[in-house]
Amino acid sequence: MSFFDAPHVKRAIEEANFLRRRLDNQTQIVLKTQGQDEQVALEFLHTLYATVEKEHQLYLRFRLSDNDEALEAAAQLDGAKVAAEHPDFASGDQFYRKLKEDIKQALSAMDDTDLEDVSELW
Repeated sequence: MSFFDAPHVKRAIEEANFLRRRLDNQTQIVLKTQGQDEQVALEFLHTLYATVEKEHQLYLRFRLSDNDEALEAAAQLDGAKVAAEHPDFASGDQFYRKLKEDIKQALSAMDDTDLEDVSELW
């Protein structure tokens, strides 16, 4: 059985793909509204954060595997590619952490939500 045939890996990839499609749709809405609608912008940032978080989880899961397919997939994720080309990042993990921190700052500037405090998300 391939690494990617494992049910938990399939589910994680399906979730990441769903979030990417949702983010693509929201990007089109943000472009149409030229970022003027704050609720649309907030929803976009939340979806962006969820997408980056999911891809970061996939990256870590793939990198921690001893499977060659998984290691190759980790190198093909967007964050790993950016990190490989950008001298400020030593790894994909570092890139994802920085990106998530930047998104959290943007969200907190807009709606005062602390993403570290889970109780504020309910």
